[in-house]
Amino acid sequence: MLNIEEVWTSFHSPLHKFIVGKTGNRAAADDILQDVFVKILKRLDTLQEEEKLRAWMYQITRHAIVDYYRKEKRMEELPEQLSEQLEQEEHNLNQEFSACLMPFLDELPAKYREALILTELNGCSQKDVSDMLNISYSGAKSRVQRGRQKLKEILEACCHFEHDRYGNILDIVPRQAPVCEEENTCSCSG
Repeated sequence: MLNIEEVWTSFHSPLHKFIVGKTGNRAAADDILQDVFVKILKRLDTLQEEEKLRAWMYQITRHAIVDYYRKEKRMEELPEQLSEQLEQEEHNLNQEFSACLMPFLDELPAKYREALILTELNGCSQKDVSDMLNISYSGAKSRVQRGRQKLKEILEACCHFEHDRYGNILDIVPRQAPVCEEENTCSCSG
């Protein structure tokens, strides 16, 4: 069973930073954070899967931010699609995870690894990849797609990923069995 003090200790600072980033107002962020933790306290016993705690808390926080803007009648000051923007920009693990992606890429055959590094990490187009690797454009597209699929299989064998509707990583939970060969491979979770 989750303890509210542990939840507060672990999450109050990142949630506060998230709220300040969305409101630009530290005093409002303090109030919103207090409201968020009241809601968390009231509903903590309804959370069935503890590994989804982070995503659940950020969802409550996003709703509280939207409520803040509604209550303050600041709708005209809001970005046009605030709720979508908040969902896209919520604390996701994409950047944190990308830092530990190389051990997974190293498990790919060289031709797929090279194609993915060029496109996904270096930002090259698939046309550029075909020119750089001296292969046909369809061959480059095929390598990138097959590389993505193989990388996905490697990642899913190691960890369970929770995504939002935009594909952003919200949570990473290592699989029960130690599938990863390197001890550090799954260090991005948590």
